[in-house]
Amino acid sequence: MEPWNKLDIAFPSVISTVEIRSDGCMELHLRCFLEECEKVLILLKSKVLQTEIRIMNALLYVFHHRLRQHKPYRAFKQVEQCVNRLQNMRLEAAFQDIKEMCPKKFEKLQGSEFALYEVPSQPALEWFSLKVLGASKLMLSLMQYCSKAFLLALQHLNWKEFIILNVVLSGVLSRLWVFSRGILKTLVCLYEKMFPFLQDVSKVQNLTFLKDFALPADIKNFLGPSYFEMLQKELPKVPLVKGVQVPARSALLNRFSSGFEQKKERTEPPKVESINQKSTSEQEKSFDLGIPVSEKRSEGLGNLPGLDVKALFKRPCGATKFQPQA
Repeated sequence: MEPWNKLDIAFPSVISTVEIRSDGCMELHLRCFLEECEKVLILLKSKVLQTEIRIMNALLYVFHHRLRQHKPYRAFKQVEQCVNRLQNMRLEAAFQDIKEMCPKKFEKLQGSEFALYEVPSQPALEWFSLKVLGASKLMLSLMQYCSKAFLLALQHLNWKEFIILNVVLSGVLSRLWVFSRGILKTLVCLYEKMFPFLQDVSKVQNLTFLKDFALPADIKNFLGPSYFEMLQKELPKVPLVKGVQVPARSALLNRFSSGFEQKKERTEPPKVESINQKSTSEQEKSFDLGIPVSEKRSEGLGNLPGLDVKALFKRPCGATKFQPQA
């Protein structure tokens, strides 16, 4: 196993700082190195990044038993493994330790063109370089796993399977991809600023810590062609359907609302009343039971006289009580 690929790299058991006389060039290298360290620390301590990691862990915990064989879930599990390994590397503590070894103020001695600074020793800088190389490789793998899981989530969205889950997964994966890309860029810039400073320190104190491994002068070639592919690559997009134009972002809600209204019109057509229907309804409202109504019968029964409704309400002549016949 390569030394940069180890999870826990042992700190060298030698003196961690050395006092050197710095000139203008070394001071410039040290300042650039500290600025890049601060940028990486800001990204690693970001609350947004920590929130996304907690959301990822919660999703994996909730859907563990139900979606263990779901392909986007399994790819999302690989993303979690990269994030856990990154946390186990304890990068924040390593950056904080190397930052405390550097001087906080840059002041020259009175009447002298040089300044004495207490800076990290060569073994400490080589140990820190291994941490940076391992973190860069891990960030590159994290971006690849995020892209893979994102494409699988989009594929299942097109199939209309687990729509809510895949929408949430695609959002978390896209944000993790952006964060890992930003951290990878800052790590590459940090190594490029640190390598000249390491050469300056090694000239003063030649105490090599790495015996069987030589630190690469160019970290971009060390990461390989996948690094350039990931930097030029954009976030995957939803595949387009032939004959369908994608509207602008501002018109997205209008598209959804208009589609909903059209669907509602198709399912529930409007009721249009004709003039005859209105006239019949008005006649029914003003109908009087006392008016004689002629009932139309079928032609087979013959022509029968009309029925008078008022005749039904008249009392019969004679006694009101019923008298049985003798």
